[in-house]
Amino acid sequence: MRLFGHPVHPMVVAFPLVLLFLAPVFDGVALMRADPMLARLGGLCALLGLASAILALATGFVDFVRLEPASPATRTAIIHGVLAFSATCSLGTALLLRGPGRTPTLSALILELVAALLVVVTGWFGGHLVFHHGVGVRHRDP
Repeated sequence: MRLFGHPVHPMVVAFPLVLLFLAPVFDGVALMRADPMLARLGGLCALLGLASAILALATGFVDFVRLEPASPATRTAIIHGVLAFSATCSLGTALLLRGPGRTPTLSALILELVAALLVVVTGWFGGHLVFHHGVGVRHRDP
């Protein structure tokens, strides 16, 4: 999927990346200090991270269906997509587990950390798709 000639997926993945790392930071400190403002920031980061992750999943899926089924990149793309979907589900579950007043719980924090770890691995596979397989790269004729 392209917008004005540029691939959209790499543009939108920056948002869930940042937000998925900020959510457990804010929530972890909020749990340690019983700080409601940090708890609200953690919840906001998780919510916006989830929304932007859904957008990243959608644009990535559009790119995936355009791959040739026999392409060597297909297997890597499937792993990348499953990991991204798993991270999104983990974050969504963490949001559901937030306690009364939408404050973080230890189980929600653990799921946010799992989501952040999954995003790191997902990014590695995404980089492999671009730099090893050349997915999304346009080669210009000389």
